[in-house]
Amino acid sequence: MFEEGGYSKVKGHYPRIPVACNLCEKETFATLGEGFVRHFCSHACKRKVLDASIRRPLMNYYLLFSLKKHGGWLSAEAFNNRLAIYGQKGNTSRWGSLLARWVRLGIVEKRQENYETPTYRFNANIHTPVGKIIVQKGA
Repeated sequence: MFEEGGYSKVKGHYPRIPVACNLCEKETFATLGEGFVRHFCSHACKRKVLDASIRRPLMNYYLLFSLKKHGGWLSAEAFNNRLAIYGQKGNTSRWGSLLARWVRLGIVEKRQENYETPTYRFNANIHTPVGKIIVQKGA
């Protein structure tokens, strides 16, 4: 995985990769075991997201994170495979109903022409980390 990203072993060890925390934006480092999936700098930051006062905060976090990471328009069907990576299961109606909250808040944009399947994307004008959005808007 690290070789694909252009990183190679240095004297038997993989280099530490700088990653920004998705809540406090503090720089932390990913190691080989974590790959590129480290989202938070500490358990305290992850706990703040988990304690957000919305139903299923981690599922909402992964939903918004995958939208922001992709950057383009995605249908609700596309989330089945994307969120299965994080252990989240659901169907198109579940993802659509979860995204409806974020569309109302202006975090996610929705596009639907006539009777086609709606597609969603993360609002490009928002530069706040996803964890911070979950904590602030979840209340």
